Amino acid sequence: MKTTALITVRLGLIGALLLTLYGQFILIPGTESGVVRHFAPGFHWLYVYMAAAVLGLVCVQVVLFASWKLLDQIQRDTIFTAKSFRWVDTVVWATGAGVVLAGGVALHLAATGRTGGPIRRFDEFDAMILCVGVGVVFGLLVVILRSLLRKAVDLKTEIAEVI
Repeated sequence: MKTTALITVRLGLIGALLLTLYGQFILIPGTESGVVRHFAPGFHWLYVYMAAAVLGLVCVQVVLFASWKLLDQIQRDTIFTAKSFRWVDTVVWATGAGVVLAGGVALHLAATGRTGGPIRRFDEFDAMILCVGVGVVFGLLVVILRSLLRKAVDLKTEIAEVI
């Protein structure tokens, strides 16, 4: 992969990491007062939802870190080795954990009847369902790409044996 493309992707990963850190340390803690007004004073699930949001962002950060490590392997031309599968599996598991978190929050929102947000067209429940859908699609895409990587590693090994 060309150096320009690697630098561009790395800058995108750094930008995404900075956005997740902003969400973890500024955005999520800062929304507490607005959420309390929306749901009700003394809403005891608020901190559970906030913890789930922070853990969801940790899942995203794990995916970003694993992507960085995979880019390192591309740069060193070692992507077609068995070591790559550890990072691809990390992406799959972190994505799965994020989907489970978002799905759990969506189920709880639906079960408690708290699906009517301040914006009726798109509320918290819809956002969680969207996160679950995007997460599932992304996870399936990574699983497909993992199988393609497995095939490429096998073919490279086979060619190395022939030569």
